[in-house]
Amino acid sequence: MRATTFAFFAALVGIAASAACDEPYPSDPAIDPEAPVVRIESPARGAYLGDVTSVTVTGKVIDASPLRELLVNGVAIAAGPEGDFTATVPLPATGTELITVEAVDRDGNVGRQTRAVAAGPRAPLSTRVRDSVTAAISDTAFEAVGNLVAQTLADKDLGAWIAPHNPVISKGAPDGPDCLFGNVAIGALDISAASISLLPTVTGLTLTAELTGVRVPMHLDYAALCIDGSSEALMTATKVRISGRFTFGIRGGQFDIKLLAPQVRFEGFALALDGLPGQVVTLLDLGNTLGPVLSWAVEQLAAPILGDALAGFDGTTTTELLGKTLDVVVAPTEISFSPVDAKVRLDSAFRVHGDEGGPGFVMVPNSRPSMDATGGMQLAVSDDAVNQLLASFWAARGMDLAIDLTTGDYGGLGKLYDRVETQGLLPLSVRADGAGLAIVIPDLLVSFKEGDLLATQIAINGSLSIGVERGGDGALRLVSSAPKVFVDILREGVDGANPLASSQFEALTSFALGRLTQVATGLVGL
Repeated sequence: MRATTFAFFAALVGIAASAACDEPYPSDPAIDPEAPVVRIESPARGAYLGDVTSVTVTGKVIDASPLRELLVNGVAIAAGPEGDFTATVPLPATGTELITVEAVDRDGNVGRQTRAVAAGPRAPLSTRVRDSVTAAISDTAFEAVGNLVAQTLADKDLGAWIAPHNPVISKGAPDGPDCLFGNVAIGALDISAASISLLPTVTGLTLTAELTGVRVPMHLDYAALCIDGSSEALMTATKVRISGRFTFGIRGGQFDIKLLAPQVRFEGFALALDGLPGQVVTLLDLGNTLGPVLSWAVEQLAAPILGDALAGFDGTTTTELLGKTLDVVVAPTEISFSPVDAKVRLDSAFRVHGDEGGPGFVMVPNSRPSMDATGGMQLAVSDDAVNQLLASFWAARGMDLAIDLTTGDYGGLGKLYDRVETQGLLPLSVRADGAGLAIVIPDLLVSFKEGDLLATQIAINGSLSIGVERGGDGALRLVSSAPKVFVDILREGVDGANPLASSQFEALTSFALGRLTQVATGLVGL
């Protein structure tokens, strides 16, 4: 996420830099004086229209030559005698849409202007997005998880890990009428090798574990005939085999993973119990009670690894996002198994600190993804989850940037302007469809200033589609369509002549195309 927002920031700096040169008043103005002037009067830039399916677009075209064609989002309409126009534009899907009006006169000169609008039901930023994350994990991936658990068992300092749970066995009562009790504390749990098999079934995961070269030193505190004592003991086994079934539930928004009906079998089992009274030996029955302790250890080590494999995490995570604090809340809501995989669904909430008072985000209709985790893991994140994050970041003024051009090396840009400021009139928006992921950058204002004067201002709108393909090496990578970028040079509120030349405008547009692709692919590759 940090890399994405940094790329966004860098893109804006680059766009500003590409729009400047050493010549403050170029001879070839970016706005063609012969082109029709298109002015969209309604809707306003960055308008949220509500839960509607169409929008009325009104405006005016000014040109000395008669118009040959007037298009609104590619659909021809007629202009009135004074150049005024009205068109109804359908909004086929909720989310953010771009509206472009293009006028072509009889000499072939083209003028255009673009607006971004948002439509659809809006949800508060505090909304927990339902089923926003879906993960599927295959049987081969569970095999890898089992190998990780086995490696952890063989490598981890299990004695130090178990120490806070001591005594692991406690029987009898120190103050009982027969004054007979025994407590067993494990000092270490050494395993020379381990193998773990995890196989999905419709009821959970079948566990088969084999621990080799098991050595368990113990400290015993006991009483026999009301006489206290202590002793050291040692259990060894050439092999310990553990079988059972992991079941998965959800409690309080977190995974509840249990090992049911564990069975433990020993090979080469031996106990050294020097000096331990017979009554205590019988009471503790270590030949039978140590097995459940070992199965408990496997369960406690495996459960967090399984939880990570299925969902990544649950609960709340806080991280930094471009100088702002982001809270990520994820809670599992459903988990199911089959003989070949498991699927888990989670709710999520993404909130940036300082977004209080934000208007919310547009909810885009979702459908449950068709998951196929053959050979590994597959993860799907809904567009609502991403749009909530983007809207929260926008509400916290994360898209409002100011660049002081007097304190760094900005080339010719620093000779023309003192600073560059950016303002997003709407949040960035994503929408999934059958062809992939559509990304919209709506009405991003970039203002170039000299002191208190607004020297130049442009509005950037853009969209592109992003998909996923598998390369020759088998790795997945993001691919994007050719982006559409619309750059409007604004006149309203600008002090003096606009210094942009047509060559600068072309460089700016070319740069925006490249940076838009970088920002978009970085965004969906979080």
